[in-house]
Amino acid sequence: MVAYRDEDGKLVGPFAASPGSTPYEVIAPIPLPWPEVTLSQEPPHVYFGTLQRWTYPALITEIRPQGTDEVTVTAVNYDDRIYADDDNAPA
Repeated sequence: MVAYRDEDGKLVGPFAASPGSTPYEVIAPIPLPWPEVTLSQEPPHVYFGTLQRWTYPALITEIRPQGTDEVTVTAVNYDDRIYADDDNAPA
């Protein structure tokens, strides 16, 4: 499955997907209008996964830029217990 976040922050999809002809391609029946990719705005966020669970919440623990057009992102699985006590007043 594949989905993307549009420029308004709304999720579009998920759509059934299959591998493309190269390791960098995915074939999916995404309806028009397709997301626009320009240098004047943040590019669309793309999400991949299985039909049973195609996205997983995560906490970003590290972001390391590599040159001008690459980045390495490290994340851990999100756990609701991390923020369970945030709305309580201090004791």
